[in-house]
Amino acid sequence: MNIRPNGNATSPQQEQTRSLLILGAGLAGLWAGYRLQERGFQISILEQGHASGGLMETLEMDGFYFDLGPHIFLEDHLPFYAELVGDAMRPVKGFYGFGLQRKQVLSPIQPVNLLRTLGISRALPMLFSMLYAKWFKRPSSNGFTNVQEVIISRFGERICGDFFRDYIPKVTGLPAVEVSPDWFLERYRFYQEHNLWANLVGKVFRSITASWGKKRKEDKGLSLFYPVLGAQMVTDALANKIQERGGILHKGVRVETVERLSDQITVDYSGADGAQRKETAGILISTIPVTNLMRILSPTPPEEVLKASRRLSFRRLALFFLIVNRERLTEKIQIYFPESRYPFKRIYEPKNLDPTMGKKGQTGICVEVCFGEEDGPFEQIREGMYRSVLEGLGHFFGLREEEIGRHQEREVPYAYAIYRDGYHEPLRTLASYLFSMDNLVSYGRQGSFRYNYLVDRIIDAFNEVYQYIDTGTSKKEFLGSPSAKSAFF
Repeated sequence: MNIRPNGNATSPQQEQTRSLLILGAGLAGLWAGYRLQERGFQISILEQGHASGGLMETLEMDGFYFDLGPHIFLEDHLPFYAELVGDAMRPVKGFYGFGLQRKQVLSPIQPVNLLRTLGISRALPMLFSMLYAKWFKRPSSNGFTNVQEVIISRFGERICGDFFRDYIPKVTGLPAVEVSPDWFLERYRFYQEHNLWANLVGKVFRSITASWGKKRKEDKGLSLFYPVLGAQMVTDALANKIQERGGILHKGVRVETVERLSDQITVDYSGADGAQRKETAGILISTIPVTNLMRILSPTPPEEVLKASRRLSFRRLALFFLIVNRERLTEKIQIYFPESRYPFKRIYEPKNLDPTMGKKGQTGICVEVCFGEEDGPFEQIREGMYRSVLEGLGHFFGLREEEIGRHQEREVPYAYAIYRDGYHEPLRTLASYLFSMDNLVSYGRQGSFRYNYLVDRIIDAFNEVYQYIDTGTSKKEFLGSPSAKSAFF
């Protein structure tokens, strides 16, 4: 394969080689287009939705702004964000929390805060459990077989039971003993790589020595960054720069087939106007769910590949955006709800990321509820789901329905890859099938089937994609062998 662009005059065949087609205009697709356009590639992006941004879309409702779930930005890539949105990227100090026993416990768990919030009788068994796990519990030499074993080894039985055993089924639809250890380990590694975990552990130890009644100055929360008026500012800036440089962004399209030849890829799709169109490029980067990619490839993949694809699935997400007639519902950026009595897994309050996301005397909240295909179409269940959300908010916050103004709902169909135990095997089958396709790359949160893929992780993962394309080598030379956990397939 020789796909590296250069600055010399090119033939029509070389021009085609330098063209690059991207499926999906979320952060992964837009970032790929932005970076590779700098290397001289001609960029064309096909997006199914009528807006770019993907999971980083920001909605406006009566002057309130909501992201599709909370997004945070880390200092590692601050120069890139500043290049895109300037001083609109502002520093944020804040806390996460757990909603437990109708109390708000700081996350990460801090011993003093745990004692203050839950009381001695409730908190001491948790703390003893954590200490026992830290000093006496060791993972087996054969490693972990499920995520419950990982959590118990690090935090103890009590923390696992109170904070994770019911929370994990909310997110995955599976009991913790049927979920891969990766569900926890991938996030743990990400925190270590970005030096977040060390900061969090430091806070835990500082809280042990803090005086009982005095709030210490260093307890200001995590140091994050967030753009004024929502995360979509970043993806809008990327889309605008791509188009200013001559790139093309088609929205509202339906991709029907991806036909791969030895030196080019042709995509058949229907445009927003319903007309049938074709687009041909030398390279295709797909950020759509890798399972969906298998269904539209031409020639059709072998049956064993399609069978493997059917063994992988995504968790759906229902988002309820509510305007609340209170100045604040909480001081936390986001709160996780581990107890099974609450249908929602998380609530985030945009006003705590930036005051301009709300109004005086009112605030907005986003409530997240996970559900699966077995629950039926969202249109049929959303009213019942909304009533259960109101009941949960009333129980935990004392929030009355008359305190809620306007509300909206949104379904996110491919929110979380489900890390069912053994998922590596079918995913490796897909990776192996794509391994010989040097001019087709599947990457991103959905394109590489990753559960926990934060904004900065998507950017980090693209570094490998960029190097692969820039060097003009084959996947075999670059990756060595197919893997379920490579940055791209």
